[in-house]
Amino acid sequence: MLVVETIAKIRRLALMKGMPNKASCRELGISRKVVRKVLRGGGCWKNASVAPLPTNRSNSHSARSGTSSRKSEPI
Repeated sequence: MLVVETIAKIRRLALMKGMPNKASCRELGISRKVVRKVLRGGGCWKNASVAPLPTNRSNSHSARSGTSSRKSEPI
């Protein structure tokens, strides 16, 4: 599995410096197949699944029912 820093180095060499894939492979010590995959958009984060954020049920319930969490003042 690739590290995010390695992916950044591959993209920097190819896109900013205009270095050919083969030269990038020699410099970083990785295969041409890996460089091709990264440059085509097959980086490590593309296939990662992201879990949804947990919801705070107490806040969402009071917001839906129209009640506020503040104490009401005595009459």
